[in-house]
Amino acid sequence: MIAKTPAECTFYLAPLYLDIALDGIVLYDRDDWLTSRLAAIRTRIDRHGLYRIQRDRDLIWEWREFPGFG
Repeated sequence: MIAKTPAECTFYLAPLYLDIALDGIVLYDRDDWLTSRLAAIRTRIDRHGLYRIQRDRDLIWEWREFPGFG
């Protein structure tokens, strides 16, 4: 369980947020802020061709096609 305020959520997308966007269940979201944020992250995952694979005991994010730097 991770409890954060909107101010604590930054634009930086750590891999944990990608996992939460796919697997997380929002239990309480009074203003639908988190629900809409997670939907936006799922859209980015699809648009940028990210996918998750399992290597040994780890889940790793990879690109279908690396977009380059910048």
